[in-house]
Amino acid sequence: MAMRTPLLIDTNLFLEALLGRPRHQDVVALFRKIQEYQFVFSQFTVDSVGLYLFRSGQFNLFAEWLRDMAESEAFQLVSLDFIQRIRITEIAQQYQLDYDDAFQYAIAELYNLTIVSFDKDFDRTPKGRKEPQDLI
Repeated sequence: MAMRTPLLIDTNLFLEALLGRPRHQDVVALFRKIQEYQFVFSQFTVDSVGLYLFRSGQFNLFAEWLRDMAESEAFQLVSLDFIQRIRITEIAQQYQLDYDDAFQYAIAELYNLTIVSFDKDFDRTPKGRKEPQDLI
């Protein structure tokens, strides 16, 4: 099998798709390209999606999403250990990012991933970002 390009999928893409927001069709189209891409997401993303869906009482949607992620070979969950998390503080200060963006950037840096996000804050960083429509 050919090597798939690894992409870091930011939290906002999952929420866009799960909640049927305006750009959800682009996200879904990207997620269908499983022959081309390996979709990587962070433990922070899981927790952030969980927080959002729990606040709106969407427990079943969260459980369904987790099952889908667990069953898919196209999606890979990664995290940072305690020492790797120190880098978050440096990234946040260097690029003026908040905690969640600095966390995602640290993951992208560690695993050499292209960031896919609707968040323009990543544009201030050397890695930058792509949006789903750039990749479909």
